[in-house]
Amino acid sequence: MNGSATGGSGAPYSYAWYIGSSTVVADTTPDLTNTPLESTIYTLRITDSAGCFGIDQVSVEPVKANAGTDRPFCQGSDGVQLGLDPIQGASEVGYAWSPAGGLSCTTCPQPVAAPVNTTTYTLTVSVTEKSGDVCTLTDDITVTPVALPNGIDEFAGPDKTVCQGDITTLGLPGASGYNYTWAPGSYIVNNQVAQTTYDAGINVVNVPLTYSVTAEKSGCVFVDWVDVYTIYFQVTPRNDTWCDSPRWISQEADAGEVNSPEAVYTWEKVSGDAQFYVASTRNNGADAILRLVPGSGNSVTFRRKTTLNGVSCYSFLNTINICSGGGGGCGSDCEIRVTGGSGCPLPGGNYRVYAKYIDPDDYYFK
Repeated sequence: MNGSATGGSGAPYSYAWYIGSSTVVADTTPDLTNTPLESTIYTLRITDSAGCFGIDQVSVEPVKANAGTDRPFCQGSDGVQLGLDPIQGASEVGYAWSPAGGLSCTTCPQPVAAPVNTTTYTLTVSVTEKSGDVCTLTDDITVTPVALPNGIDEFAGPDKTVCQGDITTLGLPGASGYNYTWAPGSYIVNNQVAQTTYDAGINVVNVPLTYSVTAEKSGCVFVDWVDVYTIYFQVTPRNDTWCDSPRWISQEADAGEVNSPEAVYTWEKVSGDAQFYVASTRNNGADAILRLVPGSGNSVTFRRKTTLNGVSCYSFLNTINICSGGGGGCGSDCEIRVTGGSGCPLPGGNYRVYAKYIDPDDYYFK
């Protein structure tokens, strides 16, 4: 930087240079040579022979060729930005990038690179000085494409559906060079591998239970998710026998065993000489009252099938028998009523009796 003075009371002039915010005189000659590493303000104070002084300042912005640090280009992203923020308003600074392949522009300070193969880009910065001379600076950066594991974005594998107590495999076979992490780690046998085992035992879990798996390689982080649906297939009562009466066979929801609303329930005969029908349902079909078809036989053993996402699970067995003395009882304590207009038995007449709360149409009268 070259300082000069005219006017005032004339020579001799004295010079004092200050760099940045420092109050220490850096030089006392008209000319100052300094190499700033960052944007710096230089202050020159000139004093004439009469002791009068004037001050002038100049801001110097160093120009650097900095292409940035080597970095990966992660598959699925738009690309990586090269270079650093440009000097604002510096029309005398020019930028040139090569090769052009995979770049969003070649003359801007910060292009986006999305190469197909590993590529080293060269940045050339040109600065036109006040003298008209042009100086150039260069720097390189290497961009390395990193593919998704095995080239697919759904590397967590398909969603899984299991009967409570069963195990299943999550994820797909791993790709070389990737580090895998499953979260949360609950009910996962090993959460640091690409393909792991889910085993919740008989624990009650949310439906669905969502897991994420992260695959990391060379600075790229890929994430995928998978849902595990547990089917709660048991009912209350289980492995029980009772005589034909209105009794709910229920999902064990009190223990938190709540199925997906998409679950479908089917009641199936397993054995016996009788047939049954579903008299009533609730809880989206998970609960039911089953009754014997009048006259079809003496006993039936059944189970409930719960189906979700193409997977079926079966409950323990229950058995309904004809109540002693005839069909359709109500247990050991019944109020017996008479069919007919008056509700009273007629001496010597043919009348029918039934238990209160049991539909007379459910009986097989002889």
